[in-house]
Amino acid sequence: MSSSTPVPVIAAIRAVAFIMKDHAASEMAEKIAEQVAEKAAEQITDSLTTRLVDHVIAAISPQVALVHTASQSLSTSLEQATELQKRMHREQDEEDESSKTAVERIEESADTLFSYVETCQDALKSLAPSLEAMQDRINDMSHQIPLTSTQQPNTARPSYSSVAASHLPPTIDQALG
Repeated sequence: MSSSTPVPVIAAIRAVAFIMKDHAASEMAEKIAEQVAEKAAEQITDSLTTRLVDHVIAAISPQVALVHTASQSLSTSLEQATELQKRMHREQDEEDESSKTAVERIEESADTLFSYVETCQDALKSLAPSLEAMQDRINDMSHQIPLTSTQQPNTARPSYSSVAASHLPPTIDQALG
């Protein structure tokens, strides 16, 4: 350089040249690092992919075999269930007529029994007022009869209703349950 250039300018030029050289070296190092990283990633991916596939296949093959066995078992069970359903349907069709007859007989018996129950309930309803009136008369008569000292003190006499009720057949409610 010439002597007319001041020293600070020369130092500045050298600094800029040093920075540019350093920058160029950094760019080159970055490009090399990227290329190395890409190559390493490719090699690692290639080597690991085949190993991973092999390991995954080895890991899931027993489960796949179990699923296959289970699906075959389910298919067999489904076929057996379908056959059983068909057989039961045929038997049901054969017994359908006898079932209809039995249902009709049960309905007739239930209707007859219901009419008997209604008749018994009506009879009980018609007897209830007369039994109550009779009990009231007995109670009135027992109050009109003077108590004598010869009678036993506080002996409980059965009422007409309790005596009559003990000789009557059980009510429908008691008989049924």
